[in-house]
Parts: sequence; structure tokens; C-alpha cells
Amino acid sequence: LPGDELAGLLSSAEFALVGGGDLLPQAIANRVPPVAAPAASDQPRRIEAYERAGLCIASTADRLAEVAGAAWSDGRLAVLVDRLRDSEVGNGLTVGVEHIERLAAAQG
Repeated sequence: LPGDELAGLLSSAEFALVGGGDLLPQAIANRVPPVAAPAASDQPRRIEAYERAGLCIASTADRLAEVAGAAWSDGRLAVLVDRLRDSEVGNGLTVGVEHIERLAAAQG
């Protein structure tokens, strides 16, 4: 999917099943609770760090749907929704562009 279509789907999702790459922090920035499974050797530690911070639910690829279903049923996804809503995380790209625009305006 093109990036804008993927971003639209992600922003309107109840939760996201993701790997431990770029979509994991994108889901968090959009305050969409992610259930994450590593898809590459560098991803387990990243997913574990996000889980320790209370920002995702970790899984394995073979149990992703099962873990997500259980998290939905037992309320862990709802808790994660609240935690993400109340968190300070956000879209760093938007912040960066705003800073650049202010610098450009100050120069002009």
C-alpha cells in the first residue's frame, strides 16, 4: 500500500498487528494500540522495550492473532488505548516540520 493509504488505515484502526519495524512506532504515534511480533532479528529487543514502557503488547508471529484476541477479550487493549491517549508520544515528523517552518520564518 502507498504510505498515505497505510497511514489512513492505521489512524482509523481499533488496534494494529505489526512487526517490530517502522509500523510499531507509527501505531504508537497515532495512539493505535499495537500487538507486535518480530519479523527480523533486530526486532525482539525493540518490541520488548516498547512493551516494558507499556506502549505495546508483545507476541510471536505464530501467535499474533491469538494474543491480540486474548488482549481484546481480557481488556489489555483497552488499557493500552487509555495509556496511549494519555501519553506524551506523538508524531515527530509534525514537530520537526513545525520547527523548520519557525526557523524559516525567523530567517525570512
